[in-house]
Amino acid sequence: SGLLITGDPLICFSALNNTHDDFESPGKLSQYRKDAKSANTHTNDVIPRDFVNLNVDLGQMGVGGDDSWGSPIHPEYRLLERGYVYSFRMRPISREDDVLMLTKQEF
Repeated sequence: SGLLITGDPLICFSALNNTHDDFESPGKLSQYRKDAKSANTHTNDVIPRDFVNLNVDLGQMGVGGDDSWGSPIHPEYRLLERGYVYSFRMRPISREDDVLMLTKQEF
């Protein structure tokens, strides 16, 4: 009935009915795609698709400081430009599974 994803270390993830390209404006995409015609400036401009796009990441960095875009990101929320290593495990689960116990299994 579901999918369990555990990470080492903890992970960030998102599950969307769109690709990342769906959220880009045509100015950026036009160099890659000739069909980029209209700007998706708000999330409600993006039409959901009939699939789920799962992204599993080590972490996510904010895009702005305390006043949105004007200030830099606080140091504790930055991902530094360096090499990172992480791993994750994906496992189908059912209602009968003890999910808490499964999350404690070591890699």
